[in-house]
Amino acid sequence: MHKTLTYRPIHDFSCHLMSMNTHIQSISVDHDRQYVTITWADNVVSDFNMDALRRVCPCVFCRGGHEFMGKKMDPQELLRPPKRTMKITQIKPVGTYALQFFWGDGHNSGLYQFTALRQLWDEYIELMTPR
Repeated sequence: MHKTLTYRPIHDFSCHLMSMNTHIQSISVDHDRQYVTITWADNVVSDFNMDALRRVCPCVFCRGGHEFMGKKMDPQELLRPPKRTMKITQIKPVGTYALQFFWGDGHNSGLYQFTALRQLWDEYIELMTPR
């Protein structure tokens, strides 16, 4: 059985210049369910599958080169079924704007900006909302 990692509170991770929807209240990692749950200051809860979160890694290696840096994370990745079991060993804040995930496969160079994570979630919800 895997231990569930919980990180809270992390109000220090957020920048006062950002809108309230990019302030993070808490993060939890559930290795049994394979989800990272982020609770935002506006009480929205984002439930990211760990494999999908790893697939949208924003680092230069995962993006395929410097010319692809800065492109938004693709919410379609959250719709795809997971193909592998992931492990997160640690999550660290990066300044007041991002999270750094330390993955069980040794990868840790992706900096997941708060605004990018929230945009990813909001766009995923939009994709899931019937029109």
